[in-house]
Amino acid sequence: ELDNVFAEELAKIQQQQQQAPTSHEIYVRFHRKVWQASHPDEPPPAVEQDGILVQQAALKLTCPITTLTYEDPVRNTHCDHSYSRAAIEDHMRHAVRAKRNKCPLLGCGKPLTAASLKPDHELAAAVRRAAAAGGRKRRKRDDGDGDDDDDVDDVEQV
Repeated sequence: ELDNVFAEELAKIQQQQQQAPTSHEIYVRFHRKVWQASHPDEPPPAVEQDGILVQQAALKLTCPITTLTYEDPVRNTHCDHSYSRAAIEDHMRHAVRAKRNKCPLLGCGKPLTAASLKPDHELAAAVRRAAAAGGRKRRKRDDGDGDDDDDVDDVEQV
């Protein structure tokens, strides 16, 4: 009987290992980054996870604290939530005084420390791409004079 249980468990592990590469978190992140780099204006395609087709949500580019576009985004390694650096540092200053050093997102409550905040390079790149795409859209709405100088200034101010 023990041999049967062992054989069944071994078969499950082998099956998971055969399916794991495309559903592994690192592969999924890599795949999303490659897609975003080559298709900056399109949402990521649906991905199959455990036999279910899952549509990935478009990346939200606004800080949950300020509700403005991220500025110098950082990610909390305890919960994977992102914030604008200045906003979360301000939150942490007030939270330390109140002894509530936790993620400010409703329902999370994971620890929040200066050491747990890491730069979110993926999100920063997405913000830059969105700003550049917005600049391209502004240039397309040119006033028709053929002079894009004013439009280039708009892009640099974003």
